[in-house]
Amino acid sequence: MTKKREPVPEVMNKTQAREYLQVDEATMDRLCREQQIPHRKLGTKTYRFSRAALETWLANAPMQKEGA
Repeated sequence: MTKKREPVPEVMNKTQAREYLQVDEATMDRLCREQQIPHRKLGTKTYRFSRAALETWLANAPMQKEGA
């Protein structure tokens, strides 16, 4: 039996965005800290990510060679 996928929300919290991008927590923290990923910070620990902005970011991100 296959697991049914839930639709991706238009606005995601940090955990949802991390799962959507399939990156680990340390990578997501670094991308946010270095402002390399589109996000909004609300307060001191709350982050929000737009699915459309993440898709655009992914489409325009430079490709890296494997092992780099």
